[in-house]
Amino acid sequence: MKDHIVTGLELSCICCDNDDVALVDTSATRDNKPEPKPCLIYEYCVLRYVADVEREEFVNVGLMMMCKRRRWMEVRLHIDEERLRCIFHRSDPERLRKQLGVFIRKDVPSADLPVEERYRWLAAVKSAIIQTSPTHPGIIRYPDDASGADQTRLLSERFDTLFNRLIL
Repeated sequence: MKDHIVTGLELSCICCDNDDVALVDTSATRDNKPEPKPCLIYEYCVLRYVADVEREEFVNVGLMMMCKRRRWMEVRLHIDEERLRCIFHRSDPERLRKQLGVFIRKDVPSADLPVEERYRWLAAVKSAIIQTSPTHPGIIRYPDDASGADQTRLLSERFDTLFNRLIL
């Protein structure tokens, strides 16, 4: 078992049944403290509408989040037409909806990729009017007896929290 120090936490890699790797905070095990709870690592990025690429002004229009271990990915879009008109007078919300469709449609080539590859394909840096923020990591701790459904629920709840804070 190899330990890693990340922002003051001591993390250990633990192999799981399906060859996945989970990171757990082992700093709590010192001084006979209880074993740490397992955790899910997720990644997310904000989808941005950049009407004029050269000016680099943008409006947040969606959120994309992925957890490789759970093979889970969610994308949600929200186009605030009033905000778009205030910042970009000539914006076309219908055209924007069509362009954002690549993130949610199932008939695009990336739809068949494993979740982590699809996420990375969609989150890659682009010089276009639809861009993504840098990818941010996160950790969700859960009880030892949490089922797969419980873990997915926790991911969905975190997604909702991030969406409400960053997009709405």
